[in-house]
Formats: sequence, C-alpha cells, structure tokens
Amino acid sequence: METQGDRRARKFTISYYNSPLATRSAAGDILTKLEEQRHEELRQNGGQLSMKRNQLILAIDDNKETLRMLTRILELGGYDVAIAADGISAVTMLEEHKPDLIILDIMMPEMDGFQILNLIRQRSNVPVIMLTAKCEVTTLHDALVLGADDYVRKPFRTRELLARIGAKLRRAEPETIRRL
Repeated sequence: METQGDRRARKFTISYYNSPLATRSAAGDILTKLEEQRHEELRQNGGQLSMKRNQLILAIDDNKETLRMLTRILELGGYDVAIAADGISAVTMLEEHKPDLIILDIMMPEMDGFQILNLIRQRSNVPVIMLTAKCEVTTLHDALVLGADDYVRKPFRTRELLARIGAKLRRAEPETIRRL
C-alpha cells in the first residue's frame, strides 16, 4: 500500500526529473538511490531515523521550486535543511541556526547574492557554495573573490552538487576549533 510520504516522494521525483534545473540523465536514478538508502536506514533502526545531529545546510534562493527541490535532495542526502527566500531572512537564519554550509543564489530581488555573501563573511567563515544560472567568468571571479568557496551552475547535476557539499563539509573546521 502506498503511503502519503511515498506519493509525495514519487510526485517530487517526477517534478524534479522534468525540471529544467536538473539534467534528466541521472536525476531520477540518484533520487531513487537516496530514497532507498533512507528506507534502508529506517528498516535497520526499527522504523526510526537515527537521532544523531545531521549537518545543517542553509539554502538561500528566491525561487520556491528551487528551494523545494534543494530541500528534498539535501534531506535525502542525509542533511538537515533550513531555507530562506531573501537576504534578510538569510542573515537571521545564519545567526539563529549556525549552519554548517550555505547554498546561495546570486540573482535575487532587493539584496543580491553578492550582498548576502558580504554579510555572511562579516559574521562567519561557514562554507558557501554559489548556485546560480549566471555563468560569466567575471561573475565566477567576483563570487570567489568575495569569499565563496565554490560555484555551481544551474542546471546542476544532483550527484555533483552533493559531492561538492560533502567535500566542503569534510574540510570545514568545526566552529569550536576556530574559536580556540
């Protein structure tokens, strides 16, 4: 019998697979593998997810569909996710939740990604991956000079994004070590 969660996962997988933000070749396969891993974890733990704290990723984008897709991908990848749709919310979330990594879009109304990145760098050394449709070399250069740790272009490949996130988190120092 199909549960409500299964229907949502299937609906998301279909909408993600058809999304122009992701390539069709591997998106469905990767989401299926991630879902299988989570179901296996549930089976091994007697129907309960482990209580260990997952790393928290803050996704900042004004596009609700992109935020929905990122949330699903990251949750299936084993991360906790906080989202913000604008710069003011992003800075508030940064201070309240102390994320382990931030995914940040550049093109947003009112306060663009560069301005948000500047505010982030004034407060934290948290790794930041820029996720944007802008692909000019000058934009990439500006993002890295302002303090971004990586840059992923839309449309992105799920496996690549998760690999880059994993690499940044492995190399990031915990906040407690940096303060010593």
